[in-house]
Amino acid sequence: FSSDRSCSEFLWEAVTNGKIEIIGSGYAAESPAAERLVVSSASFDFSDPAFLLPLLFTAYSEGKIALEKVICATRANVYDLFELDRNDADVVLVNPTTERSFERVGIHGSRAITLKGWPEYTIAGGQVIVSG
Repeated sequence: FSSDRSCSEFLWEAVTNGKIEIIGSGYAAESPAAERLVVSSASFDFSDPAFLLPLLFTAYSEGKIALEKVICATRANVYDLFELDRNDADVVLVNPTTERSFERVGIHGSRAITLKGWPEYTIAGGQVIVSG
């Protein structure tokens, strides 16, 4: 999700070609991030897991990644890699049209961005969690 288009194009190409099979947030609470997302005076780590699906759905809406690749890289391939039971009771329901705007602040300045596709509900262990 690099601000540098040349770097981010390598990511989308690698996902499309199957060289990258799993995508995670890369979030580490103990280390400060080089980039932040700011909204209403609140600042968030750019790699916070809360932004992973919106970042991927924004890329999907921009034609950078196929929806099937999003599903495989965030769910199906994870089950296969870690040999997890495919318990279909655990799902995230995303509204692909919900948009939220942020200021992306990094070492090279800041710019406004809009992320599209936010989780509405998570079903985990049979429990429904409202995200919105």
